[in-house]
Amino acid sequence: RECDAIMVGAGTVIADNPRLTCRAAGGRDPVRVVIDGNLRTSPTARVYRQRSSAVTILVTTPANLARARARFERRGVEAIAVATHGGVIELERLMLEFGHRGWCRVLIEGGANLAGSALSAGIVDRVAFFVAPKIIGAGLSAIDGMKSRSVRDAIALTELSARPIGGDLLLEGRVSARADRTG
Repeated sequence: RECDAIMVGAGTVIADNPRLTCRAAGGRDPVRVVIDGNLRTSPTARVYRQRSSAVTILVTTPANLARARARFERRGVEAIAVATHGGVIELERLMLEFGHRGWCRVLIEGGANLAGSALSAGIVDRVAFFVAPKIIGAGLSAIDGMKSRSVRDAIALTELSARPIGGDLLLEGRVSARADRTG
């Protein structure tokens, strides 16, 4: 309810079929944004069928824009194209588009690849991780696709805090300013 937009990748829509709506009493829905450069998501996914005053935006590549509009706009979904680099949507350009729309608080809800791309692009100010008190062994990565794999090149966090939320622990921190986050 505090964010202008909530953003996920296509993989999250396919795996979790989220609604991306505010469930807090009296809260307002943020704009829902799906990054889907290859148009892998189904037009029948819940995120595209929500009744809400907030719009849903599908972000794709310029090459797929006409196809995206044909598949999604009849559902009331706005399809926009953002330039790519190496086949990946340039999130910095997407943030400029959001700025033109007057949005400054974007929550990246899910997707390891989207999280890694956003951190690599330098568009993340704060991170929040929920940790459950359970050990399951090997699992899915929370952040993937970053080029740097050494501690020296890692993105540092400052202003760390931890607090319980229900039975889980919420860890938060501010992304440290770095001259070069392309690693």
